[in-house]
Amino acid sequence: MTDPTTPPDPGERPLWTSDHQRIACREHLPAPGTDAWWANRWHVMSIDEQEGFAGAAGYWPACEACAALADLHPAGEGAERADDDPQRARAIAEIARSMGIETLEAAGRDRLDFHDLHVTAIRDALLAAYRAGQAAAKGGAR
Repeated sequence: MTDPTTPPDPGERPLWTSDHQRIACREHLPAPGTDAWWANRWHVMSIDEQEGFAGAAGYWPACEACAALADLHPAGEGAERADDDPQRARAIAEIARSMGIETLEAAGRDRLDFHDLHVTAIRDALLAAYRAGQAAAKGGAR
């Protein structure tokens, strides 16, 4: 992540902003042409917009998702992968498949990496994850 006190280098990854004051890098931007793209009217954030943001907020803009991930896992510490533990990897893959997601590996294509899910699919997946956590806490295999 970039230093919030240093102005962005125009040659670096461009930032995008929406009419709803959201900021994203290309990696975390909604897929162009989708409802989220059009409804929020995403566009490349100009240097003037970045300077205006910095003047108002007191720090330079950064991708909200990248900043949140950096807060969760500073310098990569504590970041766990599903495949660190074979039992956990199987449980997570099974939950993903129940949601209609064939793989959790990033393909680098929005249509493969982003999924529209009904709230009941999300609820069922969260319930399955909760139950797997309960079983693991009791020492039982899921």
